[in-house]
Order: sequence, then C-alpha cells, then structure tokens
Amino acid sequence: MQPLMLLVADHASVEPNTGKLNVLGAFRQIIASNFPLQYSRFSIVIKLGGEVGEIQRECTLTVILTNEDGKEILQFSAPFTMPVAHQTGMQPELNAVVELNNVVFPHPGEYQVSVFVDDQVISNTAIILTLKTTQE
Repeated sequence: MQPLMLLVADHASVEPNTGKLNVLGAFRQIIASNFPLQYSRFSIVIKLGGEVGEIQRECTLTVILTNEDGKEILQFSAPFTMPVAHQTGMQPELNAVVELNNVVFPHPGEYQVSVFVDDQVISNTAIILTLKTTQE
C-alpha cells in the first residue's frame, strides 16, 4: 500500500455514490493570536493506493498528531478494506477523511501528522503553528 496524497484542509468529504474526494482550503500553516489554541475543525485527507491484484484484507488506518517533542496530541484509528479496482489492471484507491474537532495546540511550533496502515508509517506532513505578530 502506498500514499498517493496527504493533506490538511478546512473541510473534506468523500461522495458516497461516486467515491469522489472533495477538498476545501488545504493548508500547512495556522497563525494564531494566542496559545494554547483550540482549533474548531479541520480535516486530514488521505488517498491510498493498493497494489494491482492485491487480495482484499482488513487493515487499520491510524492518524497520530504529535508536537515538536514527539508528544502525542491525539490519535484516531479505524478499520478499512481496500476497495477492488473498477477495471482489470488498474490500481485500487481508497479516499479517507478524518475530521478533527476542537484540537488544542498548546504552543507554536511544527506539529506532525503521521499516517499508519496497521503498524507501518506510510506518510507524514507538518502543520506549522505561529504566533501572530503586530505586523500581520
């Protein structure tokens, strides 16, 4: 299994009938007036690619958010099964959205979003939190 996309966005969804992924407001940085910051809502957007001809099996998708010191801020896990490709020879894909609400960021810095399938890390991205200066 390989990562095809990992984004942080204001909102995202997967259309139930088509499987299409909708993403609004992708970002990497949050500028805050003060800390700790309670961020009302954002989404982790994940697109995974399976291997052509891969046998379907249940896996666990885990998202972990950590601060610069490696301290875990939150963890989310859910089971999934990679869908079968619609055409022979095509790579199967899975679109997943993890919506996070009222996450508290204790201080400015670089926070890591890590995505695991079972116990193997498959992708990382950063969210940079900065303190707003008077010029901004």
